[in-house]
Amino acid sequence: MADTKRQQIVDAVKARLQTILTAGGYRTDAGGNVSEWRASDWGQNEDPGLILRDEDWDSSAIGPGYQDHDLHLSVECVAVGTGTAATVRQMAADVLQAAAVDDTFGGLAIQTVPSPPGADGRHQFAVG
Repeated sequence: MADTKRQQIVDAVKARLQTILTAGGYRTDAGGNVSEWRASDWGQNEDPGLILRDEDWDSSAIGPGYQDHDLHLSVECVAVGTGTAATVRQMAADVLQAAAVDDTFGGLAIQTVPSPPGADGRHQFAVG
């Protein structure tokens, strides 16, 4: 059975996050440690990384036979140890840079709209 559009988008976003490497022009190597919906604590010796969550979605009619669907995603930047705050800020900048590469994720979405990171360090995105 084919993956749902939602799964295709989540897979595309995860793949994009995994490109966040200094060798690719980013500030960090956070792309080497990307998880979905991770619930376990970050280990003291674990490399900084990203947690992707597809949190919810909205749907609304925009005309006869047309609907607008918005998938809300969050990306949490996680680091433990010395220099954590600066590392998290660099990772957050990398996430925004990665999202801007192609905001349609290969035509799966019409656009991606990031919102500023929250106090919890998560970036929120509406993909629709």
